[in-house]
Amino acid sequence: MKKKKTTQSKKGGASDPAKKKQVHLMHPELGNIWVSTDKILIAVSGGHKIKVLVLISKSYDWCERSCSLNDFLNLLDNKNFERINKFYVINWALAMGHDHKEKRITFITGFSLILDHKINPSVFKKRYL
Repeated sequence: MKKKKTTQSKKGGASDPAKKKQVHLMHPELGNIWVSTDKILIAVSGGHKIKVLVLISKSYDWCERSCSLNDFLNLLDNKNFERINKFYVINWALAMGHDHKEKRITFITGFSLILDHKINPSVFKKRYL
């Protein structure tokens, strides 16, 4: 018997820079979905699960994943994401600003989110100054 040669196609090979990184999440209505990392705004720690705010088509929805924030950050493998405190991982490519008095974070898409936990304002100052 001849062994088949394994070859990579020229389109969409493993090292294709045009191929966007995706992560697997659980959506409450759609079930298991794959989401491109450039559609993830923020991830929030919630015990043994994390909640991830993503842009799906034209709406923002919360999805879940059973892992820690550190494990999720390793999955993202992207320099735009950073753990900014014990509870949050943020996508700096989409973050626009932070109002520390209202504990509100605003994204370039126009969406804003009120956070449950404080974020040190210096996190944003060192990023934007």
